[in-house]
Amino acid sequence: MEILLPKNSHGNAPLMLDDQNLSRLGITLGLDNVFYPIVNLSETGATFITGNLFKLGTLLTDVRISLENGIQIFRGSGEVIWQGGKNGSPTVVISFSSSVLPIKFIEALNDISIQHTRFTQSISSYHLLPKDFKLLVYEKKNYLSGLKEYLDAIESKICSMGPETYQSYLDVIDQTFVPDVIRTLSKFNQKLNNYLWLLDDKNLKDESIQFFRRKLNGFYLESAYAERAYSKPRGYAGDYEMMNQIYRNNYEGNSLFAKVMHKYTVNEAASKSVRFRRSYLKNQLEKQSLGKNSFTVASLASGSAMEVVDFLNEIDKENNCNYSFVLIDQDAEALAYAKRKIHEVCQRRKLDYQIDYWHISAKDIIEKSQKFVDLLGDLTFDLIYSAGLYDYLTRPIARYLTRETLRYIKSGGHLIIGNFHPSTPTRAISEFSVDWHLIYRSAEEMKELAPANIKKRAIKYDDAEILVFLELEK
Repeated sequence: MEILLPKNSHGNAPLMLDDQNLSRLGITLGLDNVFYPIVNLSETGATFITGNLFKLGTLLTDVRISLENGIQIFRGSGEVIWQGGKNGSPTVVISFSSSVLPIKFIEALNDISIQHTRFTQSISSYHLLPKDFKLLVYEKKNYLSGLKEYLDAIESKICSMGPETYQSYLDVIDQTFVPDVIRTLSKFNQKLNNYLWLLDDKNLKDESIQFFRRKLNGFYLESAYAERAYSKPRGYAGDYEMMNQIYRNNYEGNSLFAKVMHKYTVNEAASKSVRFRRSYLKNQLEKQSLGKNSFTVASLASGSAMEVVDFLNEIDKENNCNYSFVLIDQDAEALAYAKRKIHEVCQRRKLDYQIDYWHISAKDIIEKSQKFVDLLGDLTFDLIYSAGLYDYLTRPIARYLTRETLRYIKSGGHLIIGNFHPSTPTRAISEFSVDWHLIYRSAEEMKELAPANIKKRAIKYDDAEILVFLELEK
């Protein structure tokens, strides 16, 4: 079997397939029905290993280059322009004279060889994955495929009926159907946690992740929340807009299926804990400042600081306490958003409090950068809290930051640190699907972050007991 190729010019620098790519496709060069391994192949010539020596300038009149399956990709003549080699394996270079391999064909051949290798490796390693893991993934793919088909059918029926009808259908789906979707997919998350060990196996980690994503990410990333976690437009998952998506808890997306998937992701266990954290921190602001004439508070990795917005929205304007807030974050966009929301509520309620926005990172605090030192001055705080930073800090850094932060707290003041617990049901789905990796800590591990000379320490949890709060009094 032969593929007839058009002739091409020699105007461009030749693109070469090296021996690794050539071996993938089993490409050989034939002379008089004897086939030799090729070392390099370009549009203008080939290098091959042969047991025979040729005189320079020899014209080889019947050169055949074939794939492993017998398909000929070249047949023509070639002139010997170089030969050499050691150990009884002479290497011969020929220049095609009667026809050439088109550059686009070489490019396609190169790409196909790479894709072919990935495919064969995928098939090979696929058999190494646990059968029950594969079954779990296939079951979920079947469920999500059916869910999409069902919701697409509904949407095609109602899309032309007007926004009022569409909203009525969405309201019914929200009350009767979505709770079951959330329960079903949440159970899948819990089962998936049984396979976290795959992510620690260097031989199976990449294949298990790729298998999961090939089968399921086409569905999961329909969720605006999951897609943002995966694409990381701010450079990291869990940015301020993702927190806002959780807070809004709306149906967001371009299709009915996308809306339902988004609603599910912002109602997973971890998302519910984030909403709890917002109210918990707002309550701490109220509790810690009660009865004080002045109260200075800092939020480390503040994000959108919606707990501060809530606090300012609800504070009694007759409260004579002089509040001062410092919001600290490495993300300038998050600080800008927080500043805008806080300005809106202060303007509407005619509140006049000192609120500063420090665009610095935890690294600035740890290393005592000049920018941090200048901002801090001699300022001390009644309360410092960090809601979502410690999930990304290793134990030595977390302990050091805790000791450093306590230095800036007044005697009798408090430090509150939040961290997700190892039992978090969404741990596996976050890593398998969107590369969102946290450092989880138990209550005991949280207590170990505090220095021995702390006055008081306490552990609190959210309602689901997957979010741990370490409360320290200096």
